[in-house]
Amino acid sequence: RGTAEGPRGDMLRRSMIERPLVTIAIPCLDEEAHIETCIATIAAQDYPKNRMEILVADGGSKDRTLEILRRLAEEDRRIHVLHNEGRIQAAGLNKILRRAKGDVVVRMGKSEREVTDLCVEVLERTGADNVGGAQRMKTRTWFQRALRAAFESPLGVGGAAYRSPDREGPVDTVFLGAFRRTVFERVGLFDPGAVTNEDAELNQRILKAGGRVILSRDIVVHYYQVPSFESVAG
Repeated sequence: RGTAEGPRGDMLRRSMIERPLVTIAIPCLDEEAHIETCIATIAAQDYPKNRMEILVADGGSKDRTLEILRRLAEEDRRIHVLHNEGRIQAAGLNKILRRAKGDVVVRMGKSEREVTDLCVEVLERTGADNVGGAQRMKTRTWFQRALRAAFESPLGVGGAAYRSPDREGPVDTVFLGAFRRTVFERVGLFDPGAVTNEDAELNQRILKAGGRVILSRDIVVHYYQVPSFESVAG
């Protein structure tokens, strides 16, 4: 057939219209094993390339992460590397938000090609302030496989909706997230003192302010947990 049908066809038609400017936000630290693959999947997104910027806030990596990022930034002018003096993710995200030009800010890891467009589509369709997909874990080591088994167990996750790939609709938080830029003007940035769970804390402020957080089964993003007991201790 000569015409595209369904959601994919809708995305192709939308690509012919000017889309919102999107900032991809990536805080990182010592990620030489994954950062190039992560950036490659983001750079290959179906979203119009001239409507996307990629901001990476590095927290002072001691491995080859910065070397890889600088090379990638030379190859793709959309990529900008920022120094995150605060080291933790919340500080890195705030650094990105202060520099971001996008109307939509998408916190992203290794992703499928259509994720950015889907995030924008779900934001537009639902009117939500933040949308995202389930937390899907990738594994390489036996320790990661054990963690995945625990996190995919009802006992391990306690019924947390953001870990359910089949769930659709309003939730209390989502993994990573795609935000309307205006929500940060209403509720503030990430808590700079939050070493963990900075996303859940921000989403609680969004809900308290009358906003909406939506989980979509169509948004697929993956992540790797720490590879070993030693990594947890470190």
